[in-house]
Amino acid sequence: ANASIDLIFESNLLDSLDEKIEIITAALAPLGEHPNIGDIRQCGMMLGIELVADRTGPEFFNPDDRVGVAVCRAALKHDIIIRPLGDVITLMPAPAMDIATLRRLLDGVVKTINEYFK
Repeated sequence: ANASIDLIFESNLLDSLDEKIEIITAALAPLGEHPNIGDIRQCGMMLGIELVADRTGPEFFNPDDRVGVAVCRAALKHDIIIRPLGDVITLMPAPAMDIATLRRLLDGVVKTINEYFK
């Protein structure tokens, strides 16, 4: 445990978090007006992307349709693994994730959602 704490401080991991949080916010901003996104909730590097049938209501999907699961399965073709909690896609990237990998994850999420709800 002490070695892990030393590594966090030696690598300046905490100093890189603000930039990563900003990258996440900016990368997902285009989904903010998507007709099938009810809300994007973010707390630091953790977020939930709520999938809805129609954001104007909002009108939710029938839980039996398991839309969140289908979207997560569709993400595999972009070589990313994401998980749903019902119809909310949850992302919790590791704080130590490098920026290139973080961008690849976020690009894959945006592409997956846009393709699934074409």
